[in-house]
Amino acid sequence: MTDTPQPKKLNLLLLTTELRPGGAEKCLVQLAINLDPELFKVIIVTLGSKPSSSEDRLVQQLEAKAIEHEFLNCDSKFKVLTAVKRLRNIIEKKEIDVVQSFLFHANVVAGMAIGNSCKVRFFTGIRVAEPNRIRHRIERWATKRAEKIICVSQAVMEFASEKMGLPCEKLLTIPNGILPVSQDQNFHPDEVGISQPYVVFVGRLHQQKGLIPFFEKFLEWEDTLPDFDLVIVGEGPDRHRLECLSREFSRHRVRFLGWRDDPASIISEAITTILPSQWEGMPNVLLETMALSKPFVAFAIDGVSELGSHEKRQLVSPEDYQQFFQKLAEVVDDQSMAEELGKKNHQRIQQDFTLKKMIADYQTAYLSFAKPLM
Repeated sequence: MTDTPQPKKLNLLLLTTELRPGGAEKCLVQLAINLDPELFKVIIVTLGSKPSSSEDRLVQQLEAKAIEHEFLNCDSKFKVLTAVKRLRNIIEKKEIDVVQSFLFHANVVAGMAIGNSCKVRFFTGIRVAEPNRIRHRIERWATKRAEKIICVSQAVMEFASEKMGLPCEKLLTIPNGILPVSQDQNFHPDEVGISQPYVVFVGRLHQQKGLIPFFEKFLEWEDTLPDFDLVIVGEGPDRHRLECLSREFSRHRVRFLGWRDDPASIISEAITTILPSQWEGMPNVLLETMALSKPFVAFAIDGVSELGSHEKRQLVSPEDYQQFFQKLAEVVDDQSMAEELGKKNHQRIQQDFTLKKMIADYQTAYLSFAKPLM
């Protein structure tokens, strides 16, 4: 009697731009940790340098699970060719079977490193519907060899086809998934000068997130809003301008907390999360908000509409700031409505956006298109 031969374990390389805790990076790390170790040997490669000790939570998670990871230390666009060379060397040395890249820079570097190699199965990831035609052109060129282009939402898949010009037959939607969110630390609002109920924003302070026009419109509508503090969690190039605008508010105090490693604790103590983004894919902050049974108010763009399709009282027509502030006031004033929205959000996560489903979908994609390698 002979033993049944075991299928070859696939060497899978996950490539990202950086490993500071963002939505895409969190999903990548959860993917690396939870893929079936009997089927995949995973290595994570990061284009940039290792994050500082205050921002290395994801690195710690990888180390705790003994997931191999390397940093290419290419933090500048002028080091693209260096990144390509270093990545190609890793692919050859580790005998990589499958490469999955996340985000624009990683997609481009991976495409250049793989080139015309027929030995490597290549998957890219489109995670935001970014309106940048130059990037679209570069990405089309760099990822022609991709087996599949994995989009984070149906809206992003439609954007990739219609606006980016990517081939429909290569597009595949795998939504983000999330574990039940735990509060790792207790957040004490009074310790950061918050003395009344607050509304929270969590994210990068960047044009994409739409905070500058939101603050400008807030000044016009402030007198119509109930009392609350506004808590901003995150860093980015727009912070200085936002701080200047916030000094003009007459009744509402704004607290800039910078980058924090305990966003779940801060969200869980808030009345609601706000997200006035100009474009998105499937924002992780809303997944976390919903998993914590909290409501949100957000513009109905891209993947946000899919997340909020079960309860449209949380969605606002894009750029309709009057409606945004009206809905925000309703959630702040009506505690029972806020609790009802929160419960429905939690149910939606459990039904449609579990981490288990996300992992299963990625495994199916890799195994389906890598069969010739096994």
